[in-house]
Amino acid sequence: MNQIGDVPYGNDKFGLGFSVVTERGIGGMPSQVGAYSWGGAFKTSCQVDPKEKMVIVFYRQLYSSTHYHLADKFWVMAYAALND
Repeated sequence: MNQIGDVPYGNDKFGLGFSVVTERGIGGMPSQVGAYSWGGAFKTSCQVDPKEKMVIVFYRQLYSSTHYHLADKFWVMAYAALND
């Protein structure tokens, strides 16, 4: 949950170690409000969506890359593969 109140942090908020999706940040990715994510060294990333009961971990070993949106595209494909 949001731990920074109204402090600006892009369109999302920040809570105890993760970026948290809020109503303002919902338009950029298919994530739902309450999903949280974080990136690590060498372009690794992880996202947890409690409402979908889904965890996405995307590992890469890249020091510098022009393909920095690759993880976002992977997340979009993962959400598109869900059956409701």
